[in-house]
Amino acid sequence: MATGTILLTLDGSDFAGRAIDHAERLATALDERIVLLDVLPDHRGPEPFSIAGARMSERHDALVHLEEARSRLLAGGVREVEIMRVEDNSAAEAITDTAVQLDCDAVVMATHSRGRLARIFKGSIADQVVRQLKGVPVLLIPPSAA
Repeated sequence: MATGTILLTLDGSDFAGRAIDHAERLATALDERIVLLDVLPDHRGPEPFSIAGARMSERHDALVHLEEARSRLLAGGVREVEIMRVEDNSAAEAITDTAVQLDCDAVVMATHSRGRLARIFKGSIADQVVRQLKGVPVLLIPPSAA
């Protein structure tokens, strides 16, 4: 049985997909399980403004992507892979809360390497996670990593 937990954040992007191989190597080397986390923005609102019905396709696509990642990790030798989906307006907060709740040994996530201007206006989820998550190593995978 796996001894610890690595949280791998995925958002369906090619950038995030690059982190899968790194998390796999880490988990197999340390004999740890992986929890795949996808954070969907919470767009629920009061009727008739709720678009929850329109989000069905997005939720389905996210689940398919997570199942593909799970199969890939299990085929690569990871002993246990769990899937978690969270709806929250703050991806960084959802990631840090989940890492703390699960008592994770590490977090693996891809960066999108936005430019300075984009970071000023949109912020960096990776930067927020690193700053907020004290005592848990965060492995950031840049887009250039293969």
